[in-house]
Amino acid sequence: MKSGLKILFCTLALAANVKAQDFFPSAKAIGLSFTHIPDERLKNANADLQLDQWAVSAPAFYLPSDNWALGGGLSYNYSLLDYTNSSVINERELHSLSVPIVVTLDSTENLKWIGMINPNISGDFEKIDSDSVYLSSLVGANYTRSENWKWLFGVFYSNGLDDDFVVPAVGFQWKISEDSDLFFGGPIIRYNRNLTPRAKLTLGSGFASNRWNTQASYAGADAQRDIRLRAYRLSAAVEWSFSDKHSITVSSGMDFARELEITDRNSSTLLEGDLDSTPVFKVGYNFKL
Repeated sequence: MKSGLKILFCTLALAANVKAQDFFPSAKAIGLSFTHIPDERLKNANADLQLDQWAVSAPAFYLPSDNWALGGGLSYNYSLLDYTNSSVINERELHSLSVPIVVTLDSTENLKWIGMINPNISGDFEKIDSDSVYLSSLVGANYTRSENWKWLFGVFYSNGLDDDFVVPAVGFQWKISEDSDLFFGGPIIRYNRNLTPRAKLTLGSGFASNRWNTQASYAGADAQRDIRLRAYRLSAAVEWSFSDKHSITVSSGMDFARELEITDRNSSTLLEGDLDSTPVFKVGYNFKL
């Protein structure tokens, strides 16, 4: 699992770079979404797991200038986690609140620097302490080689899914035509194509992960547990802008290589196992400000 995490964080460095690039357009919109992941069996335990997630994101501030911009936002996720063995996970309602702050600087005509810091509080929110808070950050650059080709570089740090990680990564963006573009960064791939002036198709792959710090009663005593879910996701999404300010997105896909890990306060592993592959369904709405 340690080697898998290294791959995960390498690709997260690129994903964070893309997220930072996309931040300012999305920072001018309010987004709502719902994701459903059906029941699937944990292979080495007599238990099933199902996850439903509601998410909302909104801008907090945006300060543009001639060659730099600074922006911040808020993102909240509400999760319903159904695990049939309450002696292992005695939690159902879980929360996550993040506050991404992004700064960009146009150094030259071809070189843009990007910085992002994203503190996150994640857990059952019954008791919030330092174990409920984790941080991810990015320093990256985009180098425009030509009108249609852009190199992406980044160094990503996070303490959210395991021990502290500092990971470099490289990728590219290719504008294939006026109606399509491709991002590639190892296991993370994203292809966009405009189907009509108001409809866009996105085909993508990448890692999907969740982490919560919880406090609940087990065998009559309160205990702290970290819950981590990891998967590799393939998805297809169609976004339809039915007016200048309103759009909806419908997405479906599959989660592969799914892992569930539960550790205690001392980071001792209580449960570690694989989950069967499962379909994923998501619907979202955006309102442009």
